Amino acid sequence: MTAPPTTAQHRSDTVAHTQMSVTFPFSRSADNDVQRPGALGATQSRGESKEQSKEQSKNKMLLRALLDGPLGRAALLAAVGLRDASQNYRRNIVPLLERGLVVRTIPDKPSSKYQEYQLTDAGRQQVTSAAPEVDV
Repeated sequence: MTAPPTTAQHRSDTVAHTQMSVTFPFSRSADNDVQRPGALGATQSRGESKEQSKEQSKNKMLLRALLDGPLGRAALLAAVGLRDASQNYRRNIVPLLERGLVVRTIPDKPSSKYQEYQLTDAGRQQVTSAAPEVDV
């Protein structure tokens, strides 16, 4: 009968089994930069593109939620599946305010508990048009 492996032995076995080597076809451009087939370019990675796409779809969903009328902060964030937290407000609603797509219903009191957000004409046009969304 063999003794059970020690924690250190078990960890090294697990690591040994999970490590694999993967190679991808790369080519080099004239300026010696590594290029992947179908690459997005040197300044934009796939992760960044995916994040931008997520942000754009969240922005569209927020704007669509406001088509029926003004909503408070919690209701607006809940419309896109986010909880009412200050970071979600800063990441999602503030950029729309800065771009002029959304305005506060009580502009003189931004932290009022009765504060709601409504679409501007520019925001309404962006939601209803078939044109691609402008980056934040």
